[in-house]
Amino acid sequence: MGKILYPEAFEDIDPAAKADEIYEFLLGKPLYQEMAEKFGGYKQITLE
Repeated sequence: MGKILYPEAFEDIDPAAKADEIYEFLLGKPLYQEMAEKFGGYKQITLE
């Protein structure tokens, strides 16, 4: 959320890399690519 709302404050953060870091910590392997293929990955959404 911070990357979308305050991009200048989070320009050094790569959401895919951060997701893989969390997946590795919790599950023992990077899973971002697999999750992105199944669920669409990191992208901005529009709430209407």
